[in-house]
Amino acid sequence: MATVKGLKEYYKMRKWEKGSTYHLYSLDVECKRTPHPYRASLEKKGPKFKVVGRTKWCSKVDDILLEVGEFVTSLPYDAEYYDPAYRAGYCEEMILHDYLRDRGFENDGHMFESQGYTLKKTNIYGGTSGEVLLMFRGLDYSFYKLQGKKEPKEITISLDLGDYSWVESKCSREIDDIIKTVDSLLKPLLLTDGIADIQRADQYTASEFTAVLKSLNLGSLESESVDVKEQLKERLTEVLKAL
Repeated sequence: MATVKGLKEYYKMRKWEKGSTYHLYSLDVECKRTPHPYRASLEKKGPKFKVVGRTKWCSKVDDILLEVGEFVTSLPYDAEYYDPAYRAGYCEEMILHDYLRDRGFENDGHMFESQGYTLKKTNIYGGTSGEVLLMFRGLDYSFYKLQGKKEPKEITISLDLGDYSWVESKCSREIDDIIKTVDSLLKPLLLTDGIADIQRADQYTASEFTAVLKSLNLGSLESESVDVKEQLKERLTEVLKAL
């Protein structure tokens, strides 16, 4: 028979509001956002427990552990983001923060009601060849609460173009919608920048480099092969070694 005491052998359990809901945290110190990341919440009714968000009531520890595991696996993002102890809106902020950080962006902090992220495009000489600046207005709920303002239902994402100009796009607070909007702004920008750089590079000559580039015979890539990207990476690596 499952008991709160027995479940504490597997999870740290917290209960800070009235009612019968317990919040489960990993016993292991994983050193992510919190030392003991959130896993799931349990609702207790008599001798039985149910994972919040699922339908099965369990009275055995093994069944509860299985339910928790399946719940964690079913989440679109890491369970830690969904900690109920976090303030409203923090989940979306942190998923986006990690998404951009994993792609080389740095958090510039708050600028009035907006949050900024900058990507510094480094070059082979160790310098910076340019920057990409994104601004998110309406992402941080806490700013509006402190100002006594109503929390926005939409987020405005701005891509800085320089000379006091920008392009912007609006989306809902759903994290998938936010990421989709970010991608729709960045991918065309980065692709066209890359193509423009190649066209500019064609104006210059580096005999040793040009010879290696021609020897790569990029037209021979097997376009039907599932490894075509790997082939291209290998050949471009040869180009970089020639620099």
